[in-house]
Amino acid sequence: WSLGTRATGMSIAAIGNWLFNFALGLFVPPGFKNITYKIFIIFGILCFGAAVQAFFTYPETCGKTLEEIEELF
Repeated sequence: WSLGTRATGMSIAAIGNWLFNFALGLFVPPGFKNITYKIFIIFGILCFGAAVQAFFTYPETCGKTLEEIEELF
């Protein structure tokens, strides 16, 4: 990947992160008001699902060079 491509990818990732956090900030206050403690159950299920997905779909890249990581994808 060239530096220009990396910069574009990082900027898209940063925008996605900010938009998701903004949406979460809009969702949580009404969620607490309407479904009270059950919102923690929803977030817990989503976090557990994300952990399972990351464990099974993302390869370990610790200690590998960029070339070795490129071969994984």
